[in-house]
Order: sequence, then structure tokens, then C-alpha cells
Amino acid sequence: MKPLILIAGTMDVHRRYYELVQKSGMNAQMLSYRTGEAFPYSSLQNLSFDLLLLPGGGDFDPAFYGETAAGAKPSDGMLDLMQFQLLQLALVRKKPVIGICKGMQLIHVFFGGRLLQDLPEDNMHYYAYTTKDAMHSVQLLPLPSIQTNKEYAMHFPSQEKASASQREKQMLFTLLSGFSVVNSAHHQAVSDLPDCLICLQQSPDGIPETILHKDLPIIGFQWHPERLPAFLPAHFSDLVSILLRWETSVY
Repeated sequence: MKPLILIAGTMDVHRRYYELVQKSGMNAQMLSYRTGEAFPYSSLQNLSFDLLLLPGGGDFDPAFYGETAAGAKPSDGMLDLMQFQLLQLALVRKKPVIGICKGMQLIHVFFGGRLLQDLPEDNMHYYAYTTKDAMHSVQLLPLPSIQTNKEYAMHFPSQEKASASQREKQMLFTLLSGFSVVNSAHHQAVSDLPDCLICLQQSPDGIPETILHKDLPIIGFQWHPERLPAFLPAHFSDLVSILLRWETSVY
């Protein structure tokens, strides 16, 4: 059966994500959410999905990481809360997660990170959306060795499971190696990655562009695969397949 990808957004704002999933040969489901309205957690629990996709959007409410607004633009707090709850639900259900732009920032905050609310002006030539996305290079960082990651080894009593998930990480690394120039449209960025997250790609000024959970099939992109011409539906299909195989090997 085709995997069902739940997109934690709305069709009027996040249609490109929906179209990418459909073109990739998978089933997409969008939430019936209206701006500013509460979405009962009980309703979220009734949702069925194989993978959660947290899409891009506006700024993330700094109250979620214990700060007041300092450059952050007004956000939809109800949408932030719903997406936060969906990420928690995905973890409880042991489902893979992809976060894009704001979605990556949400993953980072969920695991204890904070955001740079307003990047300095001299950084913005890499990231600012004017009439189109900003294009810039990214550096692919080496994967940490599983043999030297004691926290990772302690998490898995079975070396077989650990080795299997390491293979999936290597496949992600190979997939990302095909994208040395990416597109950005943001003025916020993740800062001080928590121990459970690693950076796989970074921009020339050191801003993380792709992050990955050390132990779980959870990945975040600060760039926008859904509108990068070089990122084909086949690439997205490969990404989802890797994460689903990782889910099987971990759980």
C-alpha cells in the first residue's frame, strides 16, 4: 500500500507540499484547519498516517522556547500548538517526521533548542526571499561514527538494530550529497543544537540547513525541497522510503 503522508498545514498555504507528495506516488492528507482556530487534541489522535510532514510557514512563537519576541513576526499560535502536538503524537506512535523550513525549526525547539529570531542583515543575502528564493551553497558534514557515539549505542541493546539504522543514515547522506546548492526563504534559524540532533548540511556562514535526530527517523530541512527544481518527486520518494525503513529497523 502507498504510505500516507500527513501534512500539518492547509491547502491554501501548503499546496506545493501536497502536490510533491502526490507526484511522488504517495497519498497526501492535509488538515482541515482554519487560521487562528483551536484544533482539539482529541481530533488529532483520530488521524492516521505513516509519516508526518511539518511544512514551512511564518515565524514560530518564541514562547515555545521561553523567550519574548525579538525580531520574530506575529505567528499563528494555534497552528504552532497543533503542529507541536502532532510531532508529539508522531513520536508516541513511532512514526517518521520530515520538517521543512519552519517545520525544521519546530523540531529543533521541540527537542530543547532555541531560534535566532532575526538573522543579522549581513547574513540575509543567503536567505532573504525577495521576488524568489535565495540560492546558496551548502556544505555536507560527515556523519558521526556509530562506534564513537556512546549515547546512541546505549539506546540500542541490539547492535543489529543500530547497524541497520546507521545504514539508513548513510543512505540519507548519499541522497543529500546530490544537493550542493539549495534555496532559502527565511529570516530565522536554529541555534545551539541539542545533543540529540546533528547537523548534516550547513550554509557558508555556519547556519544549519539540514538536521537529523541521532536515534530516530526525524529529519529537518531549512531549505525548500518542494520548490527546488533539482529536487524531483523521485528524490522525495527515496527520502520517505529511507525514513520508513529506518522506522522498521529502530522499532
